[in-house]
Amino acid sequence: LPNWTASLNWQPTEKLNLSATHIWREVAPGLTSLGNPRIEELNVPVFDYATGDTVLATVISGGNPALPAETQSDWQFGANWELPFWERARFQVDYGINRSRNVTSTPGFSAAFESAFPDRVTRDENGVLLAVDQRPITLYRTRSRILSFGLSARGQIGAEPERPER
Repeated sequence: LPNWTASLNWQPTEKLNLSATHIWREVAPGLTSLGNPRIEELNVPVFDYATGDTVLATVISGGNPALPAETQSDWQFGANWELPFWERARFQVDYGINRSRNVTSTPGFSAAFESAFPDRVTRDENGVLLAVDQRPITLYRTRSRILSFGLSARGQIGAEPERPER
């Protein structure tokens, strides 16, 4: 599967370093997500969000051979500044953006899951939950943003230990 990375590092001053990285890649679903056998477990206690009751239902698990490769596009930006007022100390800021398509996910049963995937939930004519298919699915798109800060300092805490005279 293809992937590539491009980076740019710039040091506008002796104490400041800026960086930007773009990573693009395709990632295949895991072997278990693709190829695990279909298993139907009977009489599993499942909390039914629609009725508020716990019922014994069939839970279907296993792989899904129809899962496509995931496409990931990540941007990472960073700044690393050597502090002028504190010897051997640095301040680091990192900002990351992830955009992924065709993300493989193993869903848990919830009201939102049933709304999004009604064909994966089976109910009888009275609305009683009979079965839930929890095999992996493909999410169209996911996005995340991360901002992190760090402060690091090197040095010694306390007085320097005395060295024995020779």
